[in-house]
Amino acid sequence: MTFKVAIFDLDMTLWDGEKLYDDTVKILQHMKNNNVHMYIASFHSAAPLVIKDLGIINYFKEIHYGMFCSKACMIERILQKHPNVKKNEVIFFDDNLPNIKDVSKKHGIHTVLIINGIKWDNVPISFLQKKFNLFFRNMK
Repeated sequence: MTFKVAIFDLDMTLWDGEKLYDDTVKILQHMKNNNVHMYIASFHSAAPLVIKDLGIINYFKEIHYGMFCSKACMIERILQKHPNVKKNEVIFFDDNLPNIKDVSKKHGIHTVLIINGIKWDNVPISFLQKKFNLFFRNMK
């Protein structure tokens, strides 16, 4: 299975409130290299400014933020932009279990609960396949 759309929470998923987690940029770059459309869905009222200050704004097609609607609502708006993408081709990363449950129930997309920041361990193997193939090709 290949994911075509990845949606990320911001706070405590990509950064700790002060800096990005160690694997954040590498994961985002890997997804960008694999033509994954990436979005932010965050309750942080200054999410665009934070993402710009962190130097990762260019990875994301759009930033959905604020308290105006739930994560499921934000994701609904994102999914409407990709009518030809199947639900099993969309993944959502968040550190909040109620958000994960709500999004999973309402949209049926793949969800990943993040604990202590995003790490390579959180990324499904289908994303990593190309990375491993390159690694093993270079070992020959």
